[in-house]
Formats: sequence, structure tokens, C-alpha cells
Amino acid sequence: MTPELSDLLGESAVDVQARLRGGSVQSEDLLTLLEGHHDSVDATLNALPTTCFARARGAAVRAGTLAPLHGMPVVVKDLTAVAGVRTTYGSPIYRDNMPTESDFVVERIEASGGLPYAKSNTPEFGCGGVTFNDVLGETRNPWNPAYTPGGSSGGSAAALASGQAWLALGSDFGGSLRLPASFCGIVGLRPTPGCVPRGPSAVPFDRHWVEGPMGRSVADVALLLDALVGQDRRDPLSTPREAGFLQAVDRPTDRVRIASVGGLGLGALDPVVEQAVNEALGRLDTLPDWEVMDRQLDLAAAREVFAVRRGLCYAAMFESFRRDSPELLRPDIISDLDRGLGFDATTIARADRLQGELWKAAEIVFRDADILACPTVVVPPFKAGQPSIAEVAGEALPTYYDWLRLTYSVSLIGVPAISIPCGFSPDGLPIGLQLMAPPHREARLLQVAAAAESRLDVFADVSTPWQRRA
Repeated sequence: MTPELSDLLGESAVDVQARLRGGSVQSEDLLTLLEGHHDSVDATLNALPTTCFARARGAAVRAGTLAPLHGMPVVVKDLTAVAGVRTTYGSPIYRDNMPTESDFVVERIEASGGLPYAKSNTPEFGCGGVTFNDVLGETRNPWNPAYTPGGSSGGSAAALASGQAWLALGSDFGGSLRLPASFCGIVGLRPTPGCVPRGPSAVPFDRHWVEGPMGRSVADVALLLDALVGQDRRDPLSTPREAGFLQAVDRPTDRVRIASVGGLGLGALDPVVEQAVNEALGRLDTLPDWEVMDRQLDLAAAREVFAVRRGLCYAAMFESFRRDSPELLRPDIISDLDRGLGFDATTIARADRLQGELWKAAEIVFRDADILACPTVVVPPFKAGQPSIAEVAGEALPTYYDWLRLTYSVSLIGVPAISIPCGFSPDGLPIGLQLMAPPHREARLLQVAAAAESRLDVFADVSTPWQRRA
């Protein structure tokens, strides 16, 4: 490997794609580079336990002429099927599963010239905020392998942060794109439901589970989003969307009004996280024509609503596994599933009403602000080997997933949300800032996020894992 080629590992996806278009590098070169780097670093991290480089090389011949990805390698989360590639969903039930067809979003990636070359690790069926499972093991954080990368798109985030990927696909129900982005110092975007076609799915009318792009910069995420968006008749919730998100990132911002909404009325924040986010917002407030305002947004009812939505989704998706092979399901998944099967009509109707009230509260704040801002996660990254945390700043948590509350509450209001790096913990682990826009305003969200990313410049004096060489 020449020094010049290995330097590409630390470059942005946008720059690497420009090299592909200019002919100074070929997809085969990139795949060879990634394969060698994967062999060097992933034994420690376990971000990409399944690879398919031969399949990607076979597709590279035709991919090079297709826009917008033009032969760019892309990681796919192991919750998403790639034809002919082992797809386990992190579950013993699918330990040896070899799908014959790709999911819709993978078809879009390949139709846009993208090359899936690896499957990223995930917790069982994507359930939980830490990436481990009994089939493929635990994933570690590239900033410090003693720590977790979060989840459930933890493998994708760790691959990006370790230089094993330029672009990665993730998914998000309660924060699975944004949480690991925060913990790994990368960028993850949860689009508006319907923006990116999803499926095939047992619950095609569910509006909470979405697919979305991950990258090391806002521009990289915009590049991948351009390839993902659009209507697919097989997904009844998908909507017609024009690409052009990468161009939106390059446009200068006009007046920007950001509402800082703190902990969303859901409880305490770790002081380290609160300080990092407040300092970042203070820096953004100094930009010309930018205003950061403190606003109250009470989403406390999200805790009750999410328990119902989560339980109902689990019941719809996993009830047959509960009946036929319960010994192969995690106990906490069974518990949530059983709770979902037991909800009565009164409970479900109340959750529907409360979810509507959550949106009404957010919409009122959006009347005075383009963007809402809060921490992505209530705590900084914590040590690997534990499935959850029990308390935040002395406050006991009622469920094993309650520490995800700043992301799952945002999922419930149906808005696009992005996590960008904004600082570091005393242990040198990244902390993320979550920015939100009204539904279908991804272009504006990406435009503001890119400007914020440039202003914060959190890696200016930091040696990032993707710049290091094994």
C-alpha cells in the first residue's frame, strides 16, 4: 500500500468520490485499501464482522458510471438484507441466514453506484443502545476500545470512526443512528419518516423505524442521502423527494434561529454533557445572523408513549418467534413484547392522544425557531461490557432504555434530526449535539448542521481514530 493511497482512509467521502469521478483512483483501489485496513484494526473493534469484498468487486465494473455514488464503497447495517450476504439481525434465529434479495434501500444504493462491501454489527434485532449479540459478539469504540460505541448502529459508527468506511447505512427507531454517532464522533441523520424507502417490512405502516445515512461529516451524510431518497411503490409511506442535499450543504446560511431545549422535560443530564452542549451553543450564538434562544419543550409524556409504541412494534414483529423459539430471544425483548401484547385499547388510544400533544408542543417552539437543539445522549460514552446504565446524575432510570430518552422522544414527533460532534468528555470520548428541523426540512437541517460543524471544528487539535494507521 502506497502512502498516498493509505492517506485516503482519512479523507472525506465527498473528496474520495471526486477522485473517483476524476479517474485518479478506482473502486478496486478503494476496496483493496479498505480490506487491508479492516484486517489490521477490526479484530479489536468488531465493527464489521461480515465482509463481502468479492461481491463488491464484481459490482464495481458497472457502478463506476452511476451517480451520485459513482463506485463508492458503502457499509450496510446487519439489520438490512444484502442479497447473497449473511444477514443475522444479531439473532441466533438468523445465525445462518443468506437472503436471496436485498432490502429496498440497498437496491437504491446499488442503483446509485454504491458498493456494499461489509455488514456492520448490531444488537439483537437492533434492540438497545449498546452493540452486542450472541452471534457476532460485542463492538468497541475506536476512540478507546474499553468503551462502547453505542447502538444499535454501533458497528456502522465504529467502522466510520476507525477509517474502515467512508459511508455507512444505519437505521433508527429510538435513536440508533444518532446515539452511536454521538459516542463515536461522527454524523448520523434520522430523516423524516418516508423520506428513505424502507422494507420489505412486517410493519410497513410503522412511522418510527427509519433508514438513514452516516458519515464523518455533514457533507458526507448529504452525499449518501442523495442516493437514498425517493418514492418506492413497495413502501406505502415513502414520499417523492428530490435529491440535492449536497448542494444544500454548500449554500451559505441566512438568518438562523436555534431554540436550545435542554433535556426536553425528561430528567437530568450528566453535567459533562450539559457543559459541552452549552459551550457549543454559545459558540454558535456568536456567528453573524445566528441566534440561540433558551426555550422550554416538555416532552415528558414521551416516556409513556414510547413504551407503548415499542411494545406494539415488538409484538407485531417478533410474536411468532416468542411462540416458536422463545429460548432464542433476549429476555428483555420478550418482556417488552409481552407488554405490547397486553396493551388494551384504552392504553393505546391514550398513547395516540399523547403523541399528538408531543407534536403540538414541538410545533409551537418551531414557530420561533428554524432548528431545535439539545444533547444527543444524556451521558457521555461509558465502558463496554454493560448493556445499559442505571442512573444519570444521581437519578435512577425506570427502564433499561430510558437513557435513550433524548432521541426516542424526538423519534415520536416525526422530525428529521442529526447528531454532530460538539466536544469531548474528560476521558477524551466524543459528545454529540442533536439538531432538529420541522418535517421534510432535511435540506435546511443539513445546511445549518454543516455551518455549525465548521464553526465548532471540534477535531482541529485532535488526532482522530480515522487519521491513525494501524
